Amino acid sequence: MAMLLWAFATMLAEGASAKNSGQEKALERASQRGALLYAYDQAAWHGTDDMLAKLTDPSNTIGGYIVDGPATNPRLIFFDKAGRKAVYVAAFRANRLVEGRVLGAAENVALSELDRRMLLALASARAAILTDSSVRACSSKPFNTVVLPPDSVDGAISVYFLTPQTSGKAIPFGGHYEVDVDASGKAGSIRHFTNSCLDMPTQPQLPSGAKPEVMFITHSLDPVPTEIHVFNSLVLGKRVLVGIPSTNTIWPIQGALIGEPVPLSKKP
Repeated sequence: MAMLLWAFATMLAEGASAKNSGQEKALERASQRGALLYAYDQAAWHGTDDMLAKLTDPSNTIGGYIVDGPATNPRLIFFDKAGRKAVYVAAFRANRLVEGRVLGAAENVALSELDRRMLLALASARAAILTDSSVRACSSKPFNTVVLPPDSVDGAISVYFLTPQTSGKAIPFGGHYEVDVDASGKAGSIRHFTNSCLDMPTQPQLPSGAKPEVMFITHSLDPVPTEIHVFNSLVLGKRVLVGIPSTNTIWPIQGALIGEPVPLSKKP
């Protein structure tokens, strides 16, 4: 609580610091990817519930799923065990399911080339994660996986392995990883977003009648906030303040919007 009060006092007392071009690009990437991670994760969650309610014997029918499209209206596709055609499709708008249907036998909807690339990328990235001793499981539950389409035709496909939130009392800021898979299907190095597991309480002890409105966290692996901070702000529906010790700054995040950095005073 003292750190939060200090952060607020500093933000009120000092002006915003300038961002360089490298930071601008990194922040734009973090904002866009964080919003896409959230949209795809929500689509997978709500779409799975709808699919299970509509499809008979899914365990013997479904081979997996993929989400594609923009963050504003993603599409979820559950495909058959052979990975050749769609079995169920769902459309979303503003993170809400607007249509979900099981495809009939006559609707032989084949997966696109991009969908197949994303599926192969997921398999390649998963193999890399499973064989890397530096990857630490921060939950007894399996990772949530999100596959993001490439920025260009021959660009890399990014696969995220996210530690799931298993309780409303805490949200994981640690235990998240990214693996980029190139056009040939080769997985690159594993990006760690933190050095350890990190569950942040969502219901801290506060004075009677007070409600948590903001969450403060420090981040030491990057000079600016990442897509994980954006993603978690969207999950929380609250403001997240990210302190960067290397630059002595605080970055305010509200959903997909990353605000101007504020320099921390060196005074205690």
